[in-house]
Amino acid sequence: MKRILAVLLAAAGLSVASVSALADVTFVDQVSQIRVGSTLCPLPASAVRFSGQATGGLPGTFNDTFCYTGPQPGPNVKETITSGPWTLAGSNVSYSGQFCNGGTIQWNPAGTQASVNTKLRTNNSTCGAPIGTGTLTGTWSRLSVQETFKGTFTLTV
Repeated sequence: MKRILAVLLAAAGLSVASVSALADVTFVDQVSQIRVGSTLCPLPASAVRFSGQATGGLPGTFNDTFCYTGPQPGPNVKETITSGPWTLAGSNVSYSGQFCNGGTIQWNPAGTQASVNTKLRTNNSTCGAPIGTGTLTGTWSRLSVQETFKGTFTLTV
């Protein structure tokens, strides 16, 4: 579709570069979630599931599962996110996808909070594609009885 539009614009004497700028939109949301349990991930990965709200460009319910390998959470432990589903459902639009292999969960010296940084894709894209991809960064906290995740969700579509 982009190529057809680019050919038509070029024939009309308009810039082809403007086609990409019009087609790609990046949304940035703040995410606030609580841990709602675990789910199954491909072995040998462990899993943690969060649910909560996203506010910003795509407000709605944000659910995700981190499938990760490495030692169990603890002091100075580093784990690798290998996959896991995510969904964002708003009143007018919804997106879903998977986390890309290679994200990190880095626990602090006390083992109570972790810095999370992972790339993601929508279900109709691949990791590293220019559109249909994004990131999730934030903090997984075990400081209270109810574990939380707070961070930033970015998606380019």
